[in-house]
Amino acid sequence: MNNTTKFTMLASLLLASGSTWAMPYSQLGVQNNNAAVFILSASSASKAHCNDNTCYPTLNANPKGGQQWVSIMAARGWIDLEYDICQSVSYPNGKANCVGYLGHVGIKLMPTATILSNVSGGQAQLGSYQVGKPFTVTFTPQNSPLPVFPKPVSYTTVPYRGINLAGGEFDYQFNLPHAEDALYFVQKGMNTVRLPFKWEYLQPDLTKSINFQSGKAAQYAALVNTLTQAGIYVMIDMHNYMRYNNQIIGVSSVTAQNYANAWKSIATQFKGNDHVIFDLMNEPYDIDTETILSNYNAAIAAIRQAGANNLILLEGNGYATIAGWNQNWYGTPDAQVFIPNNIKDPANNYAINVHEYFDNPNGGGAGMGECVDPSKVLD
Repeated sequence: MNNTTKFTMLASLLLASGSTWAMPYSQLGVQNNNAAVFILSASSASKAHCNDNTCYPTLNANPKGGQQWVSIMAARGWIDLEYDICQSVSYPNGKANCVGYLGHVGIKLMPTATILSNVSGGQAQLGSYQVGKPFTVTFTPQNSPLPVFPKPVSYTTVPYRGINLAGGEFDYQFNLPHAEDALYFVQKGMNTVRLPFKWEYLQPDLTKSINFQSGKAAQYAALVNTLTQAGIYVMIDMHNYMRYNNQIIGVSSVTAQNYANAWKSIATQFKGNDHVIFDLMNEPYDIDTETILSNYNAAIAAIRQAGANNLILLEGNGYATIAGWNQNWYGTPDAQVFIPNNIKDPANNYAINVHEYFDNPNGGGAGMGECVDPSKVLD
């Protein structure tokens, strides 16, 4: 496949009829003119107003080509179309699924102009716009070679030593780190990457399973696979504080079953990868400790039913701090709830994940106090 993917936008200014006065509108189209496939994101399709109320889910690659036409009335203002760019497409259950995710391009269509609204996985450039004439957007996937990782170090004590690479968990954006970001830390002797994600990004609709073949979930899976293929352990971290859209899991309309179903999708995707570790939830707080464990047990059952025997990490209440393990300011102490008799794991392959910041005195990463001497970190 060529490294550069192009598609052509066709635009013309038309005049509506059938009324006592004519309202100008723009008819604009996206035409796939390259070797990749464009798949219209479901969230975009629900917003787009297309000819005959139809949005075509897939714009096929050459030689078939494909077009997506929309009509924009002056009063409507704009239409946003969001496309995943893929090497090919499959149709399980009659729905278009991305195969070989390359990147994403969002296009905001307006009566007199068109702009790129959301680009990831590469660079996009918008050609000059002339009314009534085609204009082009050129998308170039990231083509930098993957870093050559040294073989990660194995340790007999404290086997997982690594770094948290943020980006997929922030409220205002989904911006994953790159594989290259892990290279420095592997060169320093680390062998593990904790890779946070926000649940809502991977599963915006709780009535549907996470689809790792397209969109943000495909980006996340690709990064996990790249790192683990280099021998790096990856902790998949649901970074939600035991919430979904600010609703506490298990005591709201977001149920423990919703949570378990999400982990079943994740387990199904990664169950054959022994370098993937499941961190079930980052830092629960303001919730009964017993409810947290109940949610965990539901997720563990779903993971094991999916056939995944991966190591599972459980974080305690009160932000999972090691200093608070025996305290009760947040409810029943973690030390009383997270005991072997209460944790229902048929594979018996789990660990308690507690958080400790290496500043003194335990400033929670807020810049308080002096940093602990590196030689004493593992004391």
